[in-house]
Amino acid sequence: KEDKAYILAGLFNFTQEEGFNELDTEYETFIQVLKDNNEEEILKNIETNAKEYIESTINCDMSFHYQKFLKYMPKEGKILDIGFGSGRDMIYFKSLGYDVEGIDTSTEFVKNMKDKGYKVELQSVCDMCCDKKYDGIWACASLLHVNRLLLESALIKCINALAKDGVLYCSFKYGDKEVLKDSRYFNYINEEIINDIALKNNLNIIEIYESMDVRKDRASEKWINILIKKI
Repeated sequence: KEDKAYILAGLFNFTQEEGFNELDTEYETFIQVLKDNNEEEILKNIETNAKEYIESTINCDMSFHYQKFLKYMPKEGKILDIGFGSGRDMIYFKSLGYDVEGIDTSTEFVKNMKDKGYKVELQSVCDMCCDKKYDGIWACASLLHVNRLLLESALIKCINALAKDGVLYCSFKYGDKEVLKDSRYFNYINEEIINDIALKNNLNIIEIYESMDVRKDRASEKWINILIKKI
């Protein structure tokens, strides 16, 4: 339970921490949260909201971000979608002829895409152990739920899963803070944070750009988008 609280902090419903806007990154915080909440109820709440999330994101226009990413992909290349959610991006990549797989921590999301015939697994990025397998990894609005203490190791796992010259795309809410919003954990990062991680681990960032949220009701929210190439 302690490891689950630490690794999957973004999945937990902090209902008993109401009014607590800033999330302390200390390990003990997550341990206490798990003790204060019923784990089965927490996961149940996540699954209950799955249908609403799918409906709110399935038709978002990601064409600009697709172009940024796919220009690095070989024809019929192999792509892993981390935190695929509604499956929107997997569906698009497959329609173009790419060999697509996905992982997510929601049983409802996994079931939804398995029923559509996609190769998906119930798994956290922190549990990935594949090596040199994918031409591209697409992590749209998913790594931002990984606790800041574990972001570096999660990025390294992604890079290790890439074939030579493979490219990782990931996006985060823009800023430098850790917050709880709608009972979920978010790690806001900026250029300084990702550049520090890249320098420390010799990661080859090929592009960083800012964008606004593609959801119409959140069009004022700013995001940072990062492309990293394996060398």
